[in-house]
Amino acid sequence: MVFPDDDVARAKVIALARAAAMQSRRTRLVRLEGPATPAEVVAAEGVRACWAEPGGGPPSLEHPVVLVGPEGGWAPGEVPGHVPTLGLGPTVLRTETAGLVAASALVLLRSGTVAPVAG
Repeated sequence: MVFPDDDVARAKVIALARAAAMQSRRTRLVRLEGPATPAEVVAAEGVRACWAEPGGGPPSLEHPVVLVGPEGGWAPGEVPGHVPTLGLGPTVLRTETAGLVAASALVLLRSGTVAPVAG
């Protein structure tokens, strides 16, 4: 999750994250950080990221960080070439929808509600 620049908005985001964690009985809060480029996210230690793109592979816990691009898609070279793609269905989704679909797929995989695609 990305911090807003405004201090009041930042406080609201922290309060929302805390309330959501309590409601869902999480034992840890979501890690909140400032804005980062896709290359910075991918380069961060321990991050196994993929990026959402039509025609990509199935969701997998092998890459639990999903980069969702802006409306109109990623600019050439914006995402490092070695980062695998994740397909979220046959259509192009809006930014806010793609993030929700990706998060839902990862939650379902993590909980065992759905099984990973055999590869």
